[in-house]
Amino acid sequence: TGKDTPGLKYGPLRSYRDRDLLAIDKVRFIGDEVAAVAAIDEDTAEEALDLIEIDYEPLPPVLDLEKAMQEGTVRVHDSVERNIALERHWSFGDVEKGFMEADYVRQDRFSTQVTTHGYLEPHACLAKYDPYGKLTIWANTQRLFSIRRDLSRTLGLPYNRIRVIKPYVGGAFGGKEFLCGPWYCAPLLAMKTGQPVKMVYSMSEDMICTYRRIPIIFEIKTGVNKDGTLLAQYTRAMLDGGAFIVLGPGTLYNIGLASMIPYRLPNFKLDAYQIFTNKMPHAPQRGHGQVQTHFAVESQLDMIAEELRIDPAEIRLKNALQTGDVTVNGLQIISAGLSE
Repeated sequence: TGKDTPGLKYGPLRSYRDRDLLAIDKVRFIGDEVAAVAAIDEDTAEEALDLIEIDYEPLPPVLDLEKAMQEGTVRVHDSVERNIALERHWSFGDVEKGFMEADYVRQDRFSTQVTTHGYLEPHACLAKYDPYGKLTIWANTQRLFSIRRDLSRTLGLPYNRIRVIKPYVGGAFGGKEFLCGPWYCAPLLAMKTGQPVKMVYSMSEDMICTYRRIPIIFEIKTGVNKDGTLLAQYTRAMLDGGAFIVLGPGTLYNIGLASMIPYRLPNFKLDAYQIFTNKMPHAPQRGHGQVQTHFAVESQLDMIAEELRIDPAEIRLKNALQTGDVTVNGLQIISAGLSE
C-alpha cells in the first residue's frame, strides 16, 4: 500500500509533484491505485486482491469543469481553492481597441473531448532487485531517464542503483511518458519480495489508470475587417486536467503559442486555466494542446469566412504569416510555407 512507500510524491515536473505512488488516505479518480500484490501466478494474485478489504467514505465528486471553478465548491486537493491547478495570462497589443476598430466581431464556444492515444500495447514492466541492492526494470516507456529519476526519488534509491531498459516499444503517441502503475508497483514488489516481478495492465485497466489527451473548453472572440483581415482575438481556455497536474504548464504554453500561429494577429489576449477534477489525469498526445487550439481557431475562421462571404482559403492566405514577419509576442518567422 501507499504506507509501504517512502511517501514522496511524483510528477514529471519538479515544481508540480502532486501524486503518491499508491494513494494514501484519499483517492481522486477511479483509476487511482491503492494497493498491489505479488503472487506466483495471475490467478493467485487475483484471489489475493479479492481478500483485500478497503473502507471507502464516498465524497462528492468534482466532474463538471465550470462548476469546479466556482467559489465554495468541493476541492479535489484540499489546498487548492476553486480547483484552479494552474493559470496563465498573456496579453499583447490592445485587444479592446482592436475590437472597436473591427467591422465584424464574432464570439464562439468550442469544446474538445478526452481521446485515447490508441496504442495496442498496454503499459507493462518487469522488475528485478538483486542481492546487491540494484534495481533493473524493463518498461515500455518513451522516457527511460525520467522514469529512472522518478523511481530514484520515490523508492529512495540512488541513480547508480537503478537501470531502466527500454525494449522495442510499439505505438505510444505521448501516452507512455510518465510513471504509472506497472512501472512503480513491479519495482516496489520486487524490492519487497527479492523476486522478479512482472506487471501488465489489461487494456481496460490501461484505459482507466493511465493518461489521455486533455479536453479543453474554448471561448474565442475575434475581430476582423470586412476584407477578412484579423485585428484582435481574445481566448479563454479551460483545461480539464483531471486529478493531477502532470505536464499542464507545457499545455498552457502551447495553447498560447498555437493561438498566434500561423496567422498575423496584431492584438491578442489569453486567459488559460487548468482545473482539477475527479477524472483521470491527462498528458500530451501528438500536438500537446495545439491540436485542440487549432481546431477551435480554424473552426471559427471558417464561420467568419462564411459570414463575410469570403473563400475560406482566401481569408487564411490573407492573414498567413510570411518569412521575416514578427509575431505579436516577438517571435521572428524564419520559414513559412502556408502561402505555398
